[in-house]
Amino acid sequence: MPLEKNAMNTIATRLMAAAAAACVLLAVAFQFGGAAASPKVYFYNPESNINNFSSLKAEFDSYLADFGKYEFQPFSNRENFEQFITQDQAALFLLSSWHFQDLRSKYQMKPVLVGSAGGKTTQRRVIVALKPQKNIVALRGQTIASAGHKDFTQSMLNQILGRDGHKDIADSMRIISVPKDIDALMAVGLGMAFAGITSESALEQLRTVNPKQYDLLLTLGKSDELPRVIVAVKESNPDTLVLVKAFEQMSSARKGEYAMQMIGLDGWRRYEESGARPD
Repeated sequence: MPLEKNAMNTIATRLMAAAAAACVLLAVAFQFGGAAASPKVYFYNPESNINNFSSLKAEFDSYLADFGKYEFQPFSNRENFEQFITQDQAALFLLSSWHFQDLRSKYQMKPVLVGSAGGKTTQRRVIVALKPQKNIVALRGQTIASAGHKDFTQSMLNQILGRDGHKDIADSMRIISVPKDIDALMAVGLGMAFAGITSESALEQLRTVNPKQYDLLLTLGKSDELPRVIVAVKESNPDTLVLVKAFEQMSSARKGEYAMQMIGLDGWRRYEESGARPD
C-alpha cells in the first residue's frame, strides 16, 4: 500500500508539473504573438480622411469576425505602421500605392488587391493654389504642403511640372509635411502653404465638407493615374488567403460596404487583373 501511495503521489506530481509547463508555454506563445494571437490587418493611408479610428476599427473588426478571429489595426502614424511591417510576417497590409512603392523592395511585399471607387482603381494627384493664381510659374520658390513622403512628393512635382519644361520650378519648391491629404488643402486655405499637392478624392472631399474653401482653390496641374489603396502581403498563409477573400467579398455585405466607405472605397479588384501599376 505505501508503495502504491508513493507511486500515485509521483504521478500526481508529474501531472502538475506538466500542467504548469503547458501554462508557461501558452503564456509565452501569447506574449510573443504565437498561435494565441489574432491574425492582423494593418492599415495606414494619409489619403483617407478619417476622423475616428476607433469607429473604423470597430466596423472592420465586425465584418472580419464573420470569417474568423481576425483583427483590424489602423494607424495614424507612418513610423508606427512600418514598425509592424518588420515585426509581423503573416499579416495583411493596406496602404497607399505611393507608400507601397516606397516599401515593396525593402520588405519584399507583394500586391494582391487594389481598391476601387466609382468603378476606377486609379486616381491622379493634383497641385492646387489659391485663386487668382493663373499658371504654374507662380509656384517658383514657394512652399507646398503634402502628406506624402518627400521623395514621392518631389517625384510627383517633377512629373507634373517637368512635362511642361518646368522641372526647375519643381526643384525650387519647399515641401512641408502634413498628416493627411485633405490637410494639404486646409494648409493652403489657411495660408500655411502657398500650394498643396493632394489626391483628386481629397479635393472632392473638400468640396463636400467645405464648399466655400473649395471654391477658393485652383488646380494648376495633374499627375498621371496612380493606383488607389493597395492590399499587400509579405508571405501567403492560410490566414492571409482567408483575409484576401474576405476583402474581395466586402461589397456584397452591408457591414463590408460601410467599412469600405469609411476609407473612400466601394470595392476591391485583384491587382493583376486591374491593370494598375504603382511604378
